[in-house]
Amino acid sequence: MVGVPRSNGCRNCLDRRIKCDETHPKCKRCRERGAICPGYKKILKFCPQKPMLKKSRRKRKPNNNIPQHHRHDHNHDNSCALPVDPVFEYVEACRHHRLILPRTSIDETFAPNLVRQALNTQHREIFCTWIMMNFPCLYSLYATQVEINILDYMRHYPGAPPEALVGAVCALNTLHLSNAHNDPAKVASSRAIYSHGLTRLSAVLQGGMQDLTDDVHLAAILLGFYEILDGTSQRSWLAHSRGITDLFRLRGPALLCSGIGRTLFVSYRSFIVTEAFISRQACLFEEEQWKVMITNTIGTGRAQGKYCWLVTVWEQGLNEIIMCPGYMVRAQGILTHAEPGDKAQKSDLITQIRRSRDELSCAVSQLAIALTAEGEFPEPEDSMGAISADFRHVFIPTSLQSMRTAINLLGRLLSMLLMNDTMKRADLLLRDPWALLDTKRMADLDLQNGLDCIAMSMGLLMTKTS
Repeated sequence: MVGVPRSNGCRNCLDRRIKCDETHPKCKRCRERGAICPGYKKILKFCPQKPMLKKSRRKRKPNNNIPQHHRHDHNHDNSCALPVDPVFEYVEACRHHRLILPRTSIDETFAPNLVRQALNTQHREIFCTWIMMNFPCLYSLYATQVEINILDYMRHYPGAPPEALVGAVCALNTLHLSNAHNDPAKVASSRAIYSHGLTRLSAVLQGGMQDLTDDVHLAAILLGFYEILDGTSQRSWLAHSRGITDLFRLRGPALLCSGIGRTLFVSYRSFIVTEAFISRQACLFEEEQWKVMITNTIGTGRAQGKYCWLVTVWEQGLNEIIMCPGYMVRAQGILTHAEPGDKAQKSDLITQIRRSRDELSCAVSQLAIALTAEGEFPEPEDSMGAISADFRHVFIPTSLQSMRTAINLLGRLLSMLLMNDTMKRADLLLRDPWALLDTKRMADLDLQNGLDCIAMSMGLLMTKTS
């Protein structure tokens, strides 16, 4: 033990660090100084080892309270023994070895969910950063045009979100951090989280229509974005997108015309149109009930004072692009028919294609004027929702290019229909309108310019007609 002297002298001499003559009953040095000699009795005793360590080396008596299958017999083969209960072993270790368990902090005592709330806040902010990095133009365009924008919804989410939504947000956040830090381990973690979120989503979808809430729909859309960014294969996102299209179909336009439902609609609409082009089928949103909903929401926005000229022109052109996959399906039916197509059906299709082409040309003219106006837009000064000047020079050229591509596509489709009667039977390539599109390139989704570019162009920037 530290501090116990080895000398046999009195305490006064030890404290003065002088040699004691050890005269009994009192030492000579203390008598000469007139001091009281304390004697030679030692108050402190030196111990070669701690009492606890010495005690721990004693043999322990067997505890008869321990179940027989928990006792360790070193002379017996335990290969066929029953499994040891880990909880029992942990309790026994704590009792015998006196493990020091961590105490609950004062923060956790008075606010048990403090750490969880902090993590939730961080996840929400990281997700908002991910939104602004991947959809700057789309968010800036619709942030004030919808009743609830996605950033406000996630930051002020009421209550506990479903597990599928938590998994989707955490998967995207982890993938975002892995790309920012070039960390392959985080990529693997994000895939595991994505798998868990997808499992929870699948379980919810098996419950029926009553479980198809806005949060479940949002989780499906976010998992779809993850599939685009880091899918199991380059085109695996198509299967997920078809599932999201089915969710839109099941829920219907009535649930997606206001609130967070409207936000979900404008967020994934372009990807559904892109998937329709690739799948060579008519788009869901060309049905009359969806067209009425789109028109009504624009009118409702004007009534609420949320009119934005740029959004109106964009919606006008987008609604005509939505019709293009359906036009191509109908044109293929006419062009590949054994006999010349029905003239009335063909004439009606030509009329609709020309109308859509004219509407797109009008939208292109207005956007072209806005592009040369150096930031001055022909809209009221107090109108809401004007896109930020930081994104105008990105949004407008992208929109112009996609609309011009659609005009070119419709023009070539018209030419194929008008020349149908004079085509030779061998000209099979001229009878396939889908040959006008590079659907393989569209399916691969070039992400060099980000998800925002796809959302603004509906994949039409990756075609042969551009």
